[in-house]
Amino acid sequence: MCLALAFLPPELIPRAFNLIVCNSPPKLERNNNNNNICKNKLVIGFLFYVAENYVGLTLNQLDQGVKAFAKPPQIKTSYFEDEEQESELEFDSNNIITPDDHEICDPPLFPTTLWNLRNRVESELIA
Repeated sequence: MCLALAFLPPELIPRAFNLIVCNSPPKLERNNNNNNICKNKLVIGFLFYVAENYVGLTLNQLDQGVKAFAKPPQIKTSYFEDEEQESELEFDSNNIITPDDHEICDPPLFPTTLWNLRNRVESELIA
């Protein structure tokens, strides 16, 4: 999926990468300390590598480092029929995705203009 980033408009790359992180492969392992499900260390390392070298790091990723990719925010897709069900959920303000979460504060090692193919592909299709 990360290869597809090369064909997106540059302004959409941070958001698309965040979607990849949230929906990364379900290769999971149990953490022995508190029994939470975490992503495999290999997947986490790869996502951090891509962010650091090709996409850039957000403020949260810069602060937390590799740990920012271990347990991404959960995206809720179900709707509740009544208010009682909704009130039973625990609210965690750390898991809310805001537009600022996609804002790159540490630029990547390789600038997007170097590896992004979107403009080159568009200009070849038009010509």
